[in-house]
Amino acid sequence: MLRLMSLVGCLTLSAPTIADHHFSYEEIAKRFPKQAMSAHEREDAEMQGECLVGLKQLIFQERREVDPVAE
Repeated sequence: MLRLMSLVGCLTLSAPTIADHHFSYEEIAKRFPKQAMSAHEREDAEMQGECLVGLKQLIFQERREVDPVAE
């Protein structure tokens, strides 16, 4: 019980600190300019991410008919 109370206390005290940080790419890139991606690299990464999400949706969609291309 004491561990739980100390964990809750720690989270309560750190919550405003966590909320104050900005976790957008732009804010993180400002804090780490040497490691920041160029605009072109970022566009490529976003495109690859969208493609992966699209593939995941296609893989897990419910199929009511047999798709001859997929088979």
